[in-house]
Amino acid sequence: MKTLTILALVFVQSMAVAQDAPAKVKESCKLKFPKATEVEWNKEGVNYVAEFYENDMSVTGIFDATGKWLETKTSIEESEIPTIVSKAALSKYKDTYLSNQSKIENNEHVIHYEIVLSSDDEAYTLLMDEKGAILKSDKQVFLDNEESLEEEN
Repeated sequence: MKTLTILALVFVQSMAVAQDAPAKVKESCKLKFPKATEVEWNKEGVNYVAEFYENDMSVTGIFDATGKWLETKTSIEESEIPTIVSKAALSKYKDTYLSNQSKIENNEHVIHYEIVLSSDDEAYTLLMDEKGAILKSDKQVFLDNEESLEEEN
C-alpha cells in the first residue's frame, strides 16, 4: 500500500511538471504573443507548448527549455489559405471539403499549412508548403463510430 501511495504521488508530481513551464519560457511567450489570453502549458518531449487565443483565433506556440521560440500554429479561416494550396489539396482528394485549416510558421520563417479535408467516412490531414506541395498526409477512416489512422507518406 505504501508503494502504491508513493507511485501515486510521483505520478501527480510528474503531471504538474509536465503542464507548467519555467518562468523564462513563459516570459518569452508573453513577449512573442503579448495579446495571448487563456494560456495553457503542456510539455512535449523537451519543448514547452503554449495553447492560447490571440485575436479570437486558436494559437499554439512551441518553445524550447531556454525560452527560444520554435514554431507557431494558428487556426485560420478558409479564405486565408493561398488559392494554390487549397486547389492542390481539393484536386488530389476529390469529394472532400475543407473542415479545418492552420498556418504553421517556424523560427526560420518557413510557412506551412495544415489542411483537414473531410468526407462522410474519412478525413485527410495534409501538411503542405506555400506552393501547394503535399509534404505529409494522414488518412482517418471512420468505421461504425470508430476511427482508424493511416499515414499515407
